[in-house]
Amino acid sequence: MRKISAIEIFSKAFYFTFSNFNLILLIFLIHAIANTISTIILHYFNPPYLISYEYTSVTPTFSISKESLLAQIGVGIFLFLTSIFSLIVIFLYIFSKKYKEINIKEIILNTKNYYFGFLILILVLLSPFILPLIPLALMFFIPFMLTPLVSFLILLISFLVFLIISIYINLRLTLSLPIYLEKKKILESLKESWKITRGNVLKLFLIEILISLIVFALYLVFLIFSLPFLLLNKLLANILELFISSFSISILQIMLASSYTFFYFKLKGKK
Repeated sequence: MRKISAIEIFSKAFYFTFSNFNLILLIFLIHAIANTISTIILHYFNPPYLISYEYTSVTPTFSISKESLLAQIGVGIFLFLTSIFSLIVIFLYIFSKKYKEINIKEIILNTKNYYFGFLILILVLLSPFILPLIPLALMFFIPFMLTPLVSFLILLISFLVFLIISIYINLRLTLSLPIYLEKKKILESLKESWKITRGNVLKLFLIEILISLIVFALYLVFLIFSLPFLLLNKLLANILELFISSFSISILQIMLASSYTFFYFKLKGKK
């Protein structure tokens, strides 16, 4: 197994991301359009009043708007599916730049050949994070004779243990995404990712932490510079919010996808 430097992979991903402005613009446009559509839908169904309160002389009653709830669920699914689409575009762009000339139109048209596989893989990668929810179920089984402090400590420790397990499983399977572009087989991609990431989990985790810090820092910088405009006009504030969120998600996806791909290439001895 080849030795890998987390800093080296992070540096390559950072350089790749900010030296490919056409890719940033493309992914930004995808997310901006999706966020704009979502905002229009949510505004139409008025989700801020998803739960309404009606006070009587005795007790308040609560009512939930089914239309608003369905709109929020629908928008959430739409944004999730859009994120998968943009992620495939990024991976195909990286592979195309490595092996042949870039053709954006061809890349976008080619996403349909990988969408189902990526959807399954993303769901598999997210599934371990169901484990931390188990401590919530434990609340119903903890004996009432325990003190609140002991119960809280049991829940907290079990939550942290399951969270660490979830992160570990997720990291071991992360490289299945770039592997799938070569193998085009879901199970084989997951198995190979589990195999080649042995001993590299901490490095992958460090890379993800560094990328998250960079994106968070960029988000704060944009937020600070746009703060005066956010206080002046509500419409301008909404536009800036769409811009900041779309740009941040774009940078995050590109840096993560490129780091996973470069990590995979390094492990397989590819240049």
